[in-house]
Amino acid sequence: MFLARFKGLRVPVVHRLARQTRQRMALTIDDGPTDDCTPALLAVLAKHRIRASFFVVGERASRHPDGLKAIIDGGHELLSHGFSHVRFDRLTTQQIADEMDATEDMLAAFRPTPSPYPMRLPFGEGWRDRAVHQALYEWRADCRIVHWTLSVADWEIATRCSDIQDIERECDQTVARVMSTPRLPGQIMLLHDTPIDQTHALAPEVAPILIDKLAHACAEKGVLVGPLGTVI
Repeated sequence: MFLARFKGLRVPVVHRLARQTRQRMALTIDDGPTDDCTPALLAVLAKHRIRASFFVVGERASRHPDGLKAIIDGGHELLSHGFSHVRFDRLTTQQIADEMDATEDMLAAFRPTPSPYPMRLPFGEGWRDRAVHQALYEWRADCRIVHWTLSVADWEIATRCSDIQDIERECDQTVARVMSTPRLPGQIMLLHDTPIDQTHALAPEVAPILIDKLAHACAEKGVLVGPLGTVI
């Protein structure tokens, strides 16, 4: 992976796929697992034989442990997005360690603890914050912050929709924008399970439809889609 080190910051930040894997785009999915979206997500990924990287929220995972097993059984990467989805740049060093410990304690029951250790910051905030970097480094010196290069703001789609037909149309437009992205292979794409704090009734419908359309479009253009792989 492309790792950037910023002056005074201890933890590398991953921005793009490693040179040897840039023939594909990485699909990362935040905020799960949930009962109303994760099964449909896994079904559409299985349909297209796509593996993805799931950055899960510990608090949600504690209520939906079957979702963690299903993610692993589907051959996907199971990674940390913190426990309570609060901004790390508003927490103390000990609170950050507690967030990471509580989440990894659950994830370790389903897969070996990875090293190096990829994680994604809640809301993507704090990746330039020295205190956040120091706290993560003290928690695990091999920690890696995984950011993204391509976000489609999928958490906003449902708020513009009144029915499934609206979502279909919005997702068609979104996929068209994604496919016009320069240098698409090598990108790290951010999508969401039912987004945190999203209460719109159609929110769980967005990601499965979006991924289905994205998979078809990528197949037509010969763009491979997969998980992050090893963070070095």
